[in-house]
Amino acid sequence: MQVSNATEEEPFTCPICSSAFSEKSMLKIHKRIHKDEKRFKCDLCSSAYSRNSHLINHMRSHTGERPFTCEVCNTSFALSAVLKRHVRIHTGEKTVSKAKNPTQLPRPKPFKCEICDRCFADKYNLKVHAKIHSGEKDYVCEICQTAFSQNSHLKKHRRIHSGERPYICEECGSAYVQSSNLKRHMLVHSGEKQFTCDVCGNAFALKFDLKTHMRMHTGERPFTCEMCGASFAQNSHLTKHIRRHTGERPYVCGFCGAAFAVSSSLTNHTRIHTGERPFQCDVCAAAFAEMSSLKKHSRVHSGEKPYSCSVCTFVCAHRSSLKKHMRTHMRDKPSFMEYAI
Repeated sequence: MQVSNATEEEPFTCPICSSAFSEKSMLKIHKRIHKDEKRFKCDLCSSAYSRNSHLINHMRSHTGERPFTCEVCNTSFALSAVLKRHVRIHTGEKTVSKAKNPTQLPRPKPFKCEICDRCFADKYNLKVHAKIHSGEKDYVCEICQTAFSQNSHLKKHRRIHSGERPYICEECGSAYVQSSNLKRHMLVHSGEKQFTCDVCGNAFALKFDLKTHMRMHTGERPFTCEMCGASFAQNSHLTKHIRRHTGERPYVCGFCGAAFAVSSSLTNHTRIHTGERPFQCDVCAAAFAEMSSLKKHSRVHSGEKPYSCSVCTFVCAHRSSLKKHMRTHMRDKPSFMEYAI
């Protein structure tokens, strides 16, 4: 026999599980849990919910609405619960304590990784972190089969294929796949460069950019290819290099299906379909799809000839012209390879 938990403050009791509520309407909502009644249905997909509030939260997955914003870093979220969990990154706090003493401070980041001793504010973040060690990657791209340990990483990756760039600069219209890239870009407009190189005096807006720049002076190449031993100063350069071994081409054209190993190649290729020519000559107004094409064209006006023959005094504006010229020497010199460009 079920024991009622009803009190004067909560007189309405569930006949199935004895949960008590202060209002009859709350009891009515609660009963749907037992009946599995889901009368709030999404008009855009087949999802259904027992509460209207749950449907409202779900609809944000379609609309992209993120009404809950972090006051520290301005990151936005669709759910208030997710914002609360995010805020703990800044505060270092765990879940709000339900201890009787409200002045008792919560113990910071109590969930510890057994492998690397890194600590987290909640079990969820620890679980996500653990996948780094286990190599578990449950979220797979249906287009290129690249796998990720977190669903959020897969969502960002999908923008490579869709071309979606939801984060737009209000100053110049530049668009980005990730909010962090937009924040970094905004420093270009502010002009603030507080991180200065002690060796050459170059200044940078981000400490990370200064750290990367310093490798030019130190020669440090901490990112090494496990397949051939080649090393790189930046992890992004290693990622691009590895695709030479794997043949991976994750950047797919939405118009014709052509695939590329580097995102910039896809951007340049897409302009074949759109006809976009964003790089314009200041002298004659000729426009080009790629910056490299504009640089080559500019030499027509400047007279610059940066390519010189190592055999004779011939100079030219383009590498292709130099290669063509070198063939004239190859006819006379079988050991032409010693003059390789």
